[in-house]
Amino acid sequence: MTPPDDADFARVDQMLGEVQMRHFELGGMVGEYRAMVSDLQERENEDSLKLARGLPGARYYVQTEHIRQTWLKLEVELRKLFPKED
Repeated sequence: MTPPDDADFARVDQMLGEVQMRHFELGGMVGEYRAMVSDLQERENEDSLKLARGLPGARYYVQTEHIRQTWLKLEVELRKLFPKED
């Protein structure tokens, strides 16, 4: 087996950075949703109600699916970098 090189480590680092950024974006989405719910508690607005009914919705699920897919790829890359010894 060929030992890992800098490009292999860079690929894993890039994927980890991508997952980290997606989690940060998810946190922002949840924060926006919390603010919307709080605003609706104080004053109902029909447009905000429609939006709240659909959240977290598609954006949230797309992000979480992207994270899941990236982790699957990351596991493969990590197994290449650090194979189990027999």
